[in-house]
Amino acid sequence: MPRSEASKKQQYAYSKEYQKNFVVQKKLILNLKNEEDAALAAWIESQPEITTQYIRRLIREDMSRAASEKEKAER
Repeated sequence: MPRSEASKKQQYAYSKEYQKNFVVQKKLILNLKNEEDAALAAWIESQPEITTQYIRRLIREDMSRAASEKEKAER
């Protein structure tokens, strides 16, 4: 049975509020006319992971590396 218009509006309102409160987006702009940016875009596209997963993994690795370096500096 199809959902009612009221149900659809309620779901949309919930989703919009959820995204407002709990979702963060960061935009990466790469200009393909710029050689360095084009190389980065090609590299990202060549990765077997989904772009979001790839970026998250890189950030986690960087965070781990920074924590290790901080720990070494404190010794």
